[in-house]
Amino acid sequence: MPVTILLEGKLSRACEIACFSSLSFGEYNVYNRHMAERRSPEMLLELKSTPAMPDRPDLTEDEALASARAVTTLLGRWGLTDEEARQVLGGLAPRTWSRWKAGKIGRIDRDLATRLSLLLGIHKALRIMFVRDTERAHAWIRRANTVFGGQSALDVMMGGQMMDLYGVRRYLDAERGGW
Repeated sequence: MPVTILLEGKLSRACEIACFSSLSFGEYNVYNRHMAERRSPEMLLELKSTPAMPDRPDLTEDEALASARAVTTLLGRWGLTDEEARQVLGGLAPRTWSRWKAGKIGRIDRDLATRLSLLLGIHKALRIMFVRDTERAHAWIRRANTVFGGQSALDVMMGGQMMDLYGVRRYLDAERGGW
């Protein structure tokens, strides 16, 4: 049976709308008490939860292959060595990376698809930030950055963890102003 949670205190109008409209976490439905007081009880209707795992894959096989080809090219433009590229991609085997460079991309699992997405998002953010200077956008990856404790974005991404890529992506999205 779902549990209804009423939030205490006043929230911004946008948050009130979000909380009241359909914010649902598994078996928990969240409502704002301030909104509930202004609405009749029948307006606090049960909201249906959507499944956490939709029936369709996040990426089709064709999309994943296109992403892999794009990232292979991108990593070359960033000037990454084979070892650096394999590490950024989550420790790809040398033979697999050689196949990728030859255009023979095999199966892409969820972890690798997420890494590809993050790398393409990093590229997108850099292209937006350095719209007239592609070389500067590609070189930024290797430049030291005080936000990363004096390390370059590449140094951070070489940590090998998914969150390392996510951290660089999040920083760039914040710098360029979000979406």
